[in-house]
Amino acid sequence: MDVLALQKQMKEQNIKTLRFVCFDILGHPHYLYIPSFKIADVLDHNIPFDGSSIPGFSTLSSSDLYLKPDWKTIQLLHLDSFPIFNVFCSIECEDGAFLHDGRYRLEQYLNDLKQEGIQNVKLGLETEFYLLNQKEKLDTSSYFDLPHTFANNFYQRLLKKLENTPIHIRSFHHEVGPGQYELNYDADSAIKTIENETILLEVLKKTAEEEKLKVIFSPKMEMGIPGSGLHMNLSIWNDQNMMFCENSISLFARYFINGVLSKAKEITLFSNTTKNSYRRLKDGLEAPRKICYGKKNRSSLIRIPMFKEAESARIEIRNVDLSCSPYYLILLILAAGLEGVKEKNLTHKELFTSAYETSLEEYDELPLSIEDAIHFTEQSIFVKKVLGESTLSSYLHAIKKQNNL
Repeated sequence: MDVLALQKQMKEQNIKTLRFVCFDILGHPHYLYIPSFKIADVLDHNIPFDGSSIPGFSTLSSSDLYLKPDWKTIQLLHLDSFPIFNVFCSIECEDGAFLHDGRYRLEQYLNDLKQEGIQNVKLGLETEFYLLNQKEKLDTSSYFDLPHTFANNFYQRLLKKLENTPIHIRSFHHEVGPGQYELNYDADSAIKTIENETILLEVLKKTAEEEKLKVIFSPKMEMGIPGSGLHMNLSIWNDQNMMFCENSISLFARYFINGVLSKAKEITLFSNTTKNSYRRLKDGLEAPRKICYGKKNRSSLIRIPMFKEAESARIEIRNVDLSCSPYYLILLILAAGLEGVKEKNLTHKELFTSAYETSLEEYDELPLSIEDAIHFTEQSIFVKKVLGESTLSSYLHAIKKQNNL
């Protein structure tokens, strides 16, 4: 990064602040702000911080950690009255890479995959949320209904805030629940999409505040109405070739799906990290419980959406919600799927009916409580092998603390 060029740009655009973002072991963002006149101090140096104050990172006796800015992520954001430059960071310790940093671990894993011929993993997210007007749900409408005037104003202001960001909205529509909405935006590389989602959630909150609304990301706002998910659309590319498509869905994709389903119970703790997450799964309204896949089947855990062009081939994982630990989750999904590709098993059969009408004898279920999810992860040889015993132990400790267990 050119110090003089950045200083000049900040001066010309009257930008007074540089913001650095890192993530704790559960995937929650943390922020550090530095004034523009201190830029030269950080451009060529990592930035020290107290790791013992970040969940799952380090102890008081060995608390010194460092932010390592990823300067290629620098982005001008207009979140408030004053614009800022935003930079995402990895984390290092005194000896180099910090192994509890999910961003670093996923980045290294994706680099390793390139050596095996997988050049890109694309991720697309569907973000669901509720809008409240004071304490009441914004409307009583349902799927694809005309948005309330408040929601339309909210959407127009949101689009304005997202101008000149890498987040390109594809659609905004009413979801099934009263006052529930969904946003879709263009897919990108896995890490970039995770970081785009972080910015999007912040912009959604600020937009709601400005419109005197409240946005709720909780997986299950109340029983009896659909919960809010974060559906993950995943595709894998070898050079310019889509590996999930060979005229129709490829054998590679079917092996990959089988691998993910085989490890579904063991990795649910990374896709659904709160007690509230399991209220959504247990209720079953618009949320998958059975471990199965189906083409165009929204009741299954993994859906194969309809596609006409090979570039659109993907799988959609439907149990995920906004409490997820995204870096570790994508890492574990990829590791499970690619293990399935190596094993070449097709033990999980396709579902052709509604999963809500099938029995446990036909299809197994996801864990339906945080305690059960912890148990499956604690017993998992697979998760321990992928993350390492130390990282897994720190993750479990952070999960239990977050859920008062």
